[in-house]
Amino acid sequence: MYDYQESITAKLCAFVRAYHSLYGQPKIFDDSFAYDLMGQHEFLQMAKLIENNFDLKKTLKDFLNSSNYVTFNKALIEKTVTKLLSAIPLVRIAYTEAQLQKLYQKAIANQSSQDSLLQYVILGAGLDTFAFRNDKSDLQIYELDHLNTGMYKIKRLTQLRKVIPQNLHFVGINFNTDNLLEVMQGTTFKKDVLSFVSLLGVTYYLTASVFEDTVSKLEKLLSIGSYFVFDYPSALSKNAYENADHRIDSKAYQYDLNLVKKLSSMTKDLGEQMAKEFSFDEIKDILKRHHFEVLDHRCPQAIQQDLLNHGSSLKAFPNVHLVTAIKTK
Repeated sequence: MYDYQESITAKLCAFVRAYHSLYGQPKIFDDSFAYDLMGQHEFLQMAKLIENNFDLKKTLKDFLNSSNYVTFNKALIEKTVTKLLSAIPLVRIAYTEAQLQKLYQKAIANQSSQDSLLQYVILGAGLDTFAFRNDKSDLQIYELDHLNTGMYKIKRLTQLRKVIPQNLHFVGINFNTDNLLEVMQGTTFKKDVLSFVSLLGVTYYLTASVFEDTVSKLEKLLSIGSYFVFDYPSALSKNAYENADHRIDSKAYQYDLNLVKKLSSMTKDLGEQMAKEFSFDEIKDILKRHHFEVLDHRCPQAIQQDLLNHGSSLKAFPNVHLVTAIKTK
């Protein structure tokens, strides 16, 4: 499906959740366990990486050459965290877990005698903390990621003396070489039980064919009524910056275009090249070919209005969309 490497951007996303939990007001999403799971060393490394304008070599040198306690300049990184980094991971996890709750409530209304009411599959789980904030024992959670990531996470949990919930299942997978269906066959996952799948922060690095391959595997894996939630990037269109007089707000367009380019350049510098921008029609067509229907779509304007316009200074990222799709047959 997609290559694995030790993901700096995944760590940055965890840093953003931890940073927002510590300093953000009002809270878009409060992930108070993110800091503990990262640990102080990783948190400071990510802070210094931002302070050093994402220069990995300089950041490593700072840590290797420092005989004293490493600190970071909060004022210096605040702008980058707010403008470039925070909105995407905070909004998508808040949205995803809200959609998960909706499906869980639907499952309750149609409750059967099965032990598992709902299955939550997190593709590319990284440092996700949901399992340690969840209080629903009838929700089975499958965290899929490279084996090294799972081992790292288990090591951190052991160091924290955290009890791993019985309904949490770590599933090692190399997305580039392993078949998702075959991997899930080796777990307790049940195809006939309602499921919720999330794929966050991944489509940016996928070609259309690889994304469709992922959807085709989910078609075979999931039961009817299951949800698939993901985010995706679109190309910026000047039409979105037209006012009632059909005039282009060129300054706003150029600012947003620069922001998108900066994010792409940052991920490239960190070894994670973005591969593809999608149109909504393209997304719908891929889903439809594999018996998924778009249940909910949030464009940047809708994200701003529905998820951020509640006293927050954060702005929706100008080309990031959120989608909830439902398996129809």
